[in-house]
Amino acid sequence: MSMIILTNMSWLPLNPDNNPSQSADLAFNTTISFLVNCNLQHYSGETGISYLGQLWLMFLQFVTAGIGMAAAAVVFKSFREKSTTQLGNFYDYFLKSCTRILLPISLAIAAILVFEGMPMTFEGKDTMINMQGDTVQVSRGPVAAFVPIKHVGTNGGGFFGANSSHPLENPTYLTNMAEMFAQFIILWLWFLHLAFLLSDQNLL
Repeated sequence: MSMIILTNMSWLPLNPDNNPSQSADLAFNTTISFLVNCNLQHYSGETGISYLGQLWLMFLQFVTAGIGMAAAAVVFKSFREKSTTQLGNFYDYFLKSCTRILLPISLAIAAILVFEGMPMTFEGKDTMINMQGDTVQVSRGPVAAFVPIKHVGTNGGGFFGANSSHPLENPTYLTNMAEMFAQFIILWLWFLHLAFLLSDQNLL
């Protein structure tokens, strides 16, 4: 599915800037990278991918982060039980990770980002006049939906090529703090839960 979307973006919907489709090798590299949570980008989001492609990669960032959390839940349960053959249902852990942790936190972070001026639109480039008086085309898109899971899931790969150095992907001091908090919160919860389990078992 990922290969189909990335290699056919030029004629699929949600491509107001008419960005080209990716070549087969680039689409394969992007697909594998996002599937295994590396999120390596050999393209610039402004020119190398459509909004549909960005939304698909955002979905993969939820999936890979949820898989990692589900695997961590199994590890935590094994610490607690010490010896058992009943480690739980991986699919259940995965769904709960996505719907009860990643999605609510991402929505809360997205609300902060939108109110601070981060773009959230499906319209194409906007024409603006810069401080030198030149007319420039500025890329935008559903940035505020993409950025939270990038950080909450500790993923790489930003909406823009410059990632959070881009002024529309990180427009204010508050968005910078929110993104850093988002990148830290899941890891902090994991270590807190692990420390609780280990102390409960007198292993600390």
